[in-house]
Amino acid sequence: MAINVLQALMVIISFLIAIPLHESGHALMASLLGDRTPREEGRQSLSLRSHIDPVGTLMCVLLAFQPLLAVGLGWGKPVKPDPWKMRIGANAGVLLVAWAGLIFSLLIGVIVALIIRFLPDTLYANQFIVRIPQFLTVFASVNICLAIFNLIPLYPLDGYTILYTLLPSRQAVQFAKSATYGPLLILAIFFLLPFLAQLAGLG
Repeated sequence: MAINVLQALMVIISFLIAIPLHESGHALMASLLGDRTPREEGRQSLSLRSHIDPVGTLMCVLLAFQPLLAVGLGWGKPVKPDPWKMRIGANAGVLLVAWAGLIFSLLIGVIVALIIRFLPDTLYANQFIVRIPQFLTVFASVNICLAIFNLIPLYPLDGYTILYTLLPSRQAVQFAKSATYGPLLILAIFFLLPFLAQLAGLG
């Protein structure tokens, strides 16, 4: 039980570090494309307070203690760029901003995973120091899973924005109506998964 609790705590801490990195990636891309709105709103910083979303964080905390889903799933406060300030056009700009957070999280995860491969064996010899590579492994996994998870086309995930910008105007307006129910749908899906897994195991 102690090992499971420790792993859950590593997942939660990793998530709380990964979310500001993910969201600041969105804000940085917006700034590069000419929209300083997210930066002026404090979204280009690494301050946890600027990026935390209560429901998204609660989901991460609860799922961290689920053996099958302890991978840091959740979300931060969405970065909302001003489409009309984008140098490359409204839709293209918003699309790139949405992809930026995903790619940033994925790159961080891959880089940390590569670092782990070159860590000295002495780090694994001590029962206390071994927590360092263990945490780095969890941190890499959380960032990669955060990138993949955000591809789901439900608000407030990045996949919602990506799909919205790619849809024709009429379909985009209809799709936008799903934003109200997005967080509830995400919670319902992921809290049902362990139950469905148990049913499958019993079968």
